[in-house]
Amino acid sequence: MGPTKENVFVPNYHNEINARAMRHFLTNFAEAANEKWYFIGNLFVVTLTLKGMDYRVDYSKKGRWIETIRTYAETELSADLRRTVKNSYRDFDISLVQDIQQPSHPIVYIIHLESKTKLIKLQVCNGVMDEWQKFEKSK
Repeated sequence: MGPTKENVFVPNYHNEINARAMRHFLTNFAEAANEKWYFIGNLFVVTLTLKGMDYRVDYSKKGRWIETIRTYAETELSADLRRTVKNSYRDFDISLVQDIQQPSHPIVYIIHLESKTKLIKLQVCNGVMDEWQKFEKSK
């Protein structure tokens, strides 16, 4: 899902994007062909789909990489992490996975779980699993 139209500038040409951000992007996403760039507030934001995963990559106004958020299906989750979640939440299906990568930080996984009556968002980082959000489904 892309940014809203409020306070968003969509660059028409690559030379309107910070060169440092563009270099980082091209180095890390050389296979990308469908990227969309936005300038929101003080951020350059690029969205793309690559190998079945949706990406959002954020850069500062000066082109420093801030974070990459990947969104994907359960099948792309590592077998170990998937097994750990499934063992703890047997009655739940994994509906969506997001991981957040930031410089000098461990990867944070947000795992969306769904059962017949509940929705849970797990946050997993360095092997520690916390229920970040928990909702009852409406009847």
